[in-house]
Amino acid sequence: MIGWISFFAGIVALAGLYAMLCIALNIESGFLGLWDLGIVGIFAVGAYAYTLTTVVGTETIGLGLPMWVGFLAAGIVSGIAAFLIGLPSLRLQKEYFLIATFAFAEVIRQFFVNEKWVANGNIGFYGLDRPFESYLSSKMYLVFFALLILIILFLLYVLAQKWAVSP
Repeated sequence: MIGWISFFAGIVALAGLYAMLCIALNIESGFLGLWDLGIVGIFAVGAYAYTLTTVVGTETIGLGLPMWVGFLAAGIVSGIAAFLIGLPSLRLQKEYFLIATFAFAEVIRQFFVNEKWVANGNIGFYGLDRPFESYLSSKMYLVFFALLILIILFLLYVLAQKWAVSP
């Protein structure tokens, strides 16, 4: 029975992460009117920045720093990437903006796939430390993680709705 609960919790956590990305896309295209495909690249830059900051590097360039440093690094590095792609592409209009941001996302994907020394290519990372795992049993970790993702998703949804109706 625990196997089914863990499987369901893993699916809920993954769906919650994708729902967070959908909320970000809804803010950009629904509220702001910018059709942007580069947000996926920025999302990937933040995820790779967190992982490369916190993983202990054997085959990659991991730094092995604490989780909180990884959160800060993900925010700072993805913010810098968003600024660098936004600076030239925000002058573009309509389909040209869409194509430029899509090209950015594709360059990021190809970089992490082809440069094996950075993120181990198509194999990716494995054996990563799980945040907060030391406080919970391994059987209940996925349930905790799914609940944490759902709480953060709910807070992001409320924040996006408040922002949408604000003056």
